[in-house]
Amino acid sequence: WPLAASAATGGQVGFQVWQLVTYGFLHGGLVHLAFNMFALYMFGGEIERVIGPRRYVNLFLTMFDEALVKECYRREQSIVPQQALALTNSQLVLDSARPIAERLSKRSADDTGFTKLAFQVILAAEPQAAELAASLQSLEAWRLLPEAGSGDAATAFARANLVWVLLNHNDFVMLQ
Repeated sequence: WPLAASAATGGQVGFQVWQLVTYGFLHGGLVHLAFNMFALYMFGGEIERVIGPRRYVNLFLTMFDEALVKECYRREQSIVPQQALALTNSQLVLDSARPIAERLSKRSADDTGFTKLAFQVILAAEPQAAELAASLQSLEAWRLLPEAGSGDAATAFARANLVWVLLNHNDFVMLQ
């Protein structure tokens, strides 16, 4: 039992109750914490606005990675696939794609600039040449779909789809 003093810890208790909570923030180190806080800063307000404060708190607590008692000393992995896949194709992602695309469109009118900005904001990376070309080709194909409408509505539809795809991107599943 971790609360028991042991010879390995010099008779000191090797476990503190607050480790069950702090672990949820620091399980991957300070860089991991920094990126989580950056993501919360970038998307938290928009997500809360879309789904409301009560559902947002519920989402945050559901995604919180609490510690298992046996992992309070050392953890074998820092990212759990269930966390990354929990939002894939969820209603939250579908509802958030259009407002995010609208905000990004205000900062960049042309498709190339929009795509680069979307990659930077959502994935924190510049698109590679092949990714940029595929994204631009997809934007054009989405504009031609019957449900896209025409003119500005088609552009908004296509850009929301690109944002939706980027929000669903994760390191566990990647199609090329």
